[in-house]
Amino acid sequence: MAGLSYREEEKFLDVICTASKLKHPNIIQLNGYCLEHGEHLLVYDYFGNLTLNDALHGGACEPLSWVQRLQIALAVAQALDYLHSACCPPVAHGNLKAANVLLDENLMPHICDSSLAILRPLVKSNQVKIP
Repeated sequence: MAGLSYREEEKFLDVICTASKLKHPNIIQLNGYCLEHGEHLLVYDYFGNLTLNDALHGGACEPLSWVQRLQIALAVAQALDYLHSACCPPVAHGNLKAANVLLDENLMPHICDSSLAILRPLVKSNQVKIP
């Protein structure tokens, strides 16, 4: 597999720089990254509970009450407000969906993949893999 071009590497590092500055309790924090041997790895905290998609459609847990759903929606909205209003320049998530909202053991939501949608063209070329 061929490496990334200089421009693609710059774009990747720019996204990493942006993601590393995101500090909100409902956004998963980027802990680090590694660029070695043609591999581009991002390191985040592990959330082993379930996704919002699992909670809503997977039957992995008891159905969420309307109060829980409202609390999750409000926390996700606060995270998006942070991305759009508090960040300078504003950050567009670009791929918000229930599968990208991880729930901890207290059912508090944590948005993942923040600002990584810009890397999708690289993913399509199989140069960078985003789960």
